[in-house]
Amino acid sequence: MTFDAHALEVLRQAVADAPADVALRLRLAGALLEAGQAQDAWHHCTRILHEHPDHVETLRLAQKAAAAAGVSNRAEEYAATLASLAGEGGKRVSGEKQFHVRGVSLRLIQGGAGRDEADDERPDTAFRPGEKR
Repeated sequence: MTFDAHALEVLRQAVADAPADVALRLRLAGALLEAGQAQDAWHHCTRILHEHPDHVETLRLAQKAAAAAGVSNRAEEYAATLASLAGEGGKRVSGEKQFHVRGVSLRLIQGGAGRDEADDERPDTAFRPGEKR
């Protein structure tokens, strides 16, 4: 399906009206990539990945958009993240986010989700936002 300028503008306005709507923003990113606007498509993918770093569909589109925009190192990072997610079988501790940045893998556990009583006996090595050390 090809998108004309008017259809893209309608999608852009819809995203502006509902910026947190992941499905809508992803649709716009796909339409932009299809229309040859890879840089703009990649921008919208990064906006989604900022809040949902393990969103597989967005990672796939971000990989394509980054490659089309000539940013091959980022496309490779997205591919590595996808491979990592596939290797984990999609299983993850609730509240945990994993990031891959320039070859470094980071995990962030938020809010104490996935903790049990045994965690209280071990030194806490995870950074939890809002907690004081």
